[in-house]
Amino acid sequence: MKATYGIDIESQDDRYVQIAEKGAEGFSASVNAGSYLVDYIPILKYLPTWFPGAEFKRRGKVWKRAVDAMREVPFQFSKDHMARGDLKSCAAMSLLESFSAPNKGNDYRETVIKDTLGTIYAAGSETTVSTIASFFLAMVLFPHVQEKAQREIDAVVGTDRLPTFSDRDNLPYIDAILKECLRWHPVIPLNIPHSVTEDDIYDGYLLPKGSRVVVNSWAILHDESVYEAPHLFNPDRFIKHGQLDPLAQDPTVAAFGFGRRKCPGMLLAKDSAWIMIACVLSAFKINPEKDDEGRDIIPEEDYCEGLLSHPAQFPCSIKPRSVRHGEIISETI
Repeated sequence: MKATYGIDIESQDDRYVQIAEKGAEGFSASVNAGSYLVDYIPILKYLPTWFPGAEFKRRGKVWKRAVDAMREVPFQFSKDHMARGDLKSCAAMSLLESFSAPNKGNDYRETVIKDTLGTIYAAGSETTVSTIASFFLAMVLFPHVQEKAQREIDAVVGTDRLPTFSDRDNLPYIDAILKECLRWHPVIPLNIPHSVTEDDIYDGYLLPKGSRVVVNSWAILHDESVYEAPHLFNPDRFIKHGQLDPLAQDPTVAAFGFGRRKCPGMLLAKDSAWIMIACVLSAFKINPEKDDEGRDIIPEEDYCEGLLSHPAQFPCSIKPRSVRHGEIISETI
């Protein structure tokens, strides 16, 4: 939200967070291919809203309002603060400054800027959060991975500061953890549906122009002929002789889409997730929560359904690794 609109978020209950979450929820529920009968019988789109079986239209109206709010409200914040001269540096400022020249079709220009910013936030926030949620779940379920990563960080970074991007080349295991997060539970298991632009033949099958194509990223990233024991969270599958293995199949290829329609924010998403994973592992210890009798509560590997896949809520304990790590966190904040 800050990078896109220059908005500082105070808490999870922040108004802008709530607006964005409602919009993302509607997007995730509606975009998944085949979610509703109208996806298969397009003529159903002409049913009146009140007609029995037209639940998709009633839900669509609610979701449209949520998506419109996600697109409009934070943009208006940026526009108002830019007019007052106190907007923080962000994508909205750059776009508004770059396309503010006269005679460029102001209404259309503003619509394009709004849509671009909305896409940056909607596509980037929920997906990155889902990746990080999978990371926390993996650290609880596979504690040896966490221990190995922290040994690497301590050896390279030390215990008096947090990692930065300048450390990245010397932290290959952290990159391997990120790759494994993208592979173990891809955020969009069936990717974004696309249509073929002309008749095509694949493996003997004719795909007529306009056919909807769904890429099963989950199957690709859990192919046992490529990834041994794919159900296990194992970053070492990307490591060879202590460095990233250049011959290991990079899950980025399937996790972020394909061709000219692949995710344009891929590099930003990967960098954001990497620095978060590195800093969390540097400063915190992630453990299972304890029950009343002091026994570990091991969460299930349950994921929510929809276009976006993210872990169901699970308990865990997140504490500074030491007093010094706690001080570093306080100094950073």
